[in-house]
Amino acid sequence: MKLLPQLLIVLLLCPLSSFAQSDSLDLSGSIFKKKKTKKGKKITLFQHFSLDPSIAEVTLTTNLDSLIDNKFKDFEVPSTYSYQSNGQLQNWNVKISPRGKSRKTICDMPPFLLNFSKDELKKKGIKKKHDKLKLVNFCRNSKRYEFYLLREYMVYKMYNIITKNSFNVKLINVNYKDKENDVKPVTKFSFLIEGTDEMADRLNASEINKYEVSPDSCSSFEYDVLCMFQYMISNTDWNVGLLHNIKLIKNRKTKKIIVVPYDFDYSGLVNADYSVPNPDYPQFGVRQRIYIGEYPSDEETEKVIQLYKSKEKEILDFIDNFELLEKGWRKDMNRFVKKFYKDINKPKRLKRKCLNSQNDFRK
Repeated sequence: MKLLPQLLIVLLLCPLSSFAQSDSLDLSGSIFKKKKTKKGKKITLFQHFSLDPSIAEVTLTTNLDSLIDNKFKDFEVPSTYSYQSNGQLQNWNVKISPRGKSRKTICDMPPFLLNFSKDELKKKGIKKKHDKLKLVNFCRNSKRYEFYLLREYMVYKMYNIITKNSFNVKLINVNYKDKENDVKPVTKFSFLIEGTDEMADRLNASEINKYEVSPDSCSSFEYDVLCMFQYMISNTDWNVGLLHNIKLIKNRKTKKIIVVPYDFDYSGLVNADYSVPNPDYPQFGVRQRIYIGEYPSDEETEKVIQLYKSKEKEILDFIDNFELLEKGWRKDMNRFVKKFYKDINKPKRLKRKCLNSQNDFRK
């Protein structure tokens, strides 16, 4: 995966069912928990699919043959998204298109963009503004790749634990069914990602796609939290200046810009067999942690470290209790995260792993 050096641009931009689970396996997150909405206020599509914290059994009926064979083309396939709700079959019309630059090359089954009908959303009493969701698929038909997917889902959930300024995700069990029966049906775990516009609205913000952003307009603390998280999971596959695996949102009240990451399959914590070190950095393996960005002041660092320390037990418990992932894979994740906590308990060690830049605007 080709990436350009990001230090200069980044720092100019910002300162830094059969599978239904019991309540002991927390798959819901804050937005998934059932809650009352204001009278007459419509919920969003992602909120609708997430009201039930259990893993929904979904059937996705589409032209799989076409989506797989033509995954590099820009097109949509009329499809049906079906699931049971309160004993009734729910059928949703949806247009599916393949997405994901690197995963189109790597994966037999690339991620999908699900484009739902605005008219149908309106009829069902759901906000029609947010009509698109990303669906992360199993990539390749093997147990190992399904575990990679579950690990990436867990990374999203871990960032939910750290900060609300993150994408919410919903784990589902999908039966992929070909309309013409040209492809054998397969059932695998997948997960939905809320749309960027929906995430921004939830945070009282709006998405921006600008490269030229005033440093004073950025949230320094939130950027430091992001950098620390990418360090924790050992992820160098992101670039704010190029908007690579990054979304920028602007808070409508404070006018501050917040950087929100996504796509973590190249991280050391997921440790997929196709992930490779970033050639733009002195990284010899994906599990070699590098802190990207200017290391904050001691006072700023302490605030971020205290936040992460306050979440340590919750994060480790989440990993240990996620029983859909085999025990050995969970133990591996646990050990890797614990090494991060050893690092932040010794700030000098952490500082040695920082890629400094003379162009950081805070100097």
